[in-house]
Amino acid sequence: MSGLKDWPKEPEANNEQSLFFIKPDAVEDGLVGMIFGRLARDLPDIEIVDEMTFVNPDRELIEEHYAEHKGKFFCDWLVDSIVRGPIIVCIVEGDNAIARLREWAGVTDPSKAAIGTIRGDFANGESVELSTKQKRGTRTRVHSSENAAAAKREIRLWMAAMKAVRNFRLKN
Repeated sequence: MSGLKDWPKEPEANNEQSLFFIKPDAVEDGLVGMIFGRLARDLPDIEIVDEMTFVNPDRELIEEHYAEHKGKFFCDWLVDSIVRGPIIVCIVEGDNAIARLREWAGVTDPSKAAIGTIRGDFANGESVELSTKQKRGTRTRVHSSENAAAAKREIRLWMAAMKAVRNFRLKN
């Protein structure tokens, strides 16, 4: 592992990087091991290129992360759903990693996600329609970068939070 002091680094030739995190609802439901186990099984050539970090993100970080949704009716609910608990965040890399990771995770409306995807298999009756009625964020279980530009922006954004957590662990 390279260590965060070396980040952001460019991916290996022909590879892409993506920010990936497991959201609080999946952490609370005990799905972390199962999700990472399935990632290793289903996408064995997509590698975690730096250690996973357990983070309690603050509102400012999540609002900046989801800035493209600012002003949309669900934005506050989305932010609240992430800041309410810890997440596991990492950077992954591999050939066509962004598209493959997003396909593996499933579409963002869990009720429409295919069986065999994270959202399709772990939706537990979740849907955008239900979350909208209940005025809360949709429990999509995981996040992965939408495209290469988003991945680069997200990785840079999250580096400070990941470094702070690791520096705290080293000092204590």
